[in-house]
Amino acid sequence: KNQAARARAALQAAGAKVKELRNQMKAAKEALANAKAPQKKYAAEEKVLAKFEKDWAKATAPKPKRRAKRRTRKPAAAPVEAPSTETEAAPATIIEEK
Repeated sequence: KNQAARARAALQAAGAKVKELRNQMKAAKEALANAKAPQKKYAAEEKVLAKFEKDWAKATAPKPKRRAKRRTRKPAAAPVEAPSTETEAAPATIIEEK
């Protein structure tokens, strides 16, 4: 009889301990679920902020000055004289037919 009573008491104590641990696990899972959404939001905000800072640094960075390309002047070509008559403009060529 004593052994059965002690076993029953030990079983009740173990059941209470398991119930307590189950409640703690449940609370931890709820806390994790509640923390996931803000964590995702925080990570997304960090990503957007990093992109903004990168774009801002790029936009406000001093731009290198462009060097002017110096071209050498070509010597002026001799002016082309316009022909004064039509015969000079288009010299007649005679094609012989065979």
